[in-house]
Amino acid sequence: NTTISGINIAEGCPPSGINNAIRQLMADVRAKSDELADALSDAVNAPVSDRLVVMDGSETSRSLKSKLSDVVSVKDFGAKGDGVTDDTAAIQKAMNAAVMGKVSFPKGVYCISDTINLTGNGNGRYVDLGMATLRWIGLEEGDNFSSYVTASMSDAQKYSVSEYGWAYYGKPMLYVGPASSGEPSRCVIEGGVFDGANKASVAIKVHAFGTLVHAVRVIDAKHCGIAICGNDFYTIYTPTSLNYFWDVV
Repeated sequence: NTTISGINIAEGCPPSGINNAIRQLMADVRAKSDELADALSDAVNAPVSDRLVVMDGSETSRSLKSKLSDVVSVKDFGAKGDGVTDDTAAIQKAMNAAVMGKVSFPKGVYCISDTINLTGNGNGRYVDLGMATLRWIGLEEGDNFSSYVTASMSDAQKYSVSEYGWAYYGKPMLYVGPASSGEPSRCVIEGGVFDGANKASVAIKVHAFGTLVHAVRVIDAKHCGIAICGNDFYTIYTPTSLNYFWDVV
């Protein structure tokens, strides 16, 4: 005896019985084909970001969107890094999207005309500039610095006046502000070149504890390379005629 699509065909079965079994088999094939076609259509038409990926050696699947969100590239948000385009808005969008995550700058020259802000709740970001340059193309900042510091002062004297608000003159290129409820910012700024173009007053201003600035090069900031403002309002002074590398905790 033979069974086709649930129909038993015994020896000597009349042709009509065989035909019925064949028709049922064809119907079953069509049903399965439709089911497979629907599944294939769903897979093809599903948003790419919802598709699951599994890393080699792992048994855990994640959506592609979740995987890609591990590192945010400023180019994902439209930054060009071509040394011409104003990338301020694109970089700020990347920073906003990467709270408690990593922001990457592929090699290039990224022009900004306004301060990039790292502030707000859960303000933890790892900003990896790598071999990139952040260049100021905004307006030249004011010279409130001269109200406190004169060219004849020694470096020690320049340090001493910082508590009177030196760190607050002009717009910084990058600002790390406090998180909510007095929590540490947990921000890391690493690598890259901050080019003030002799117009930006401050390259980096940090006003939140728990921030690490590492292996950063500052050139042509008008007055201050890295300003660190805490309860004591102190500033690290970088003469603009020289290039400095800072490792500040």
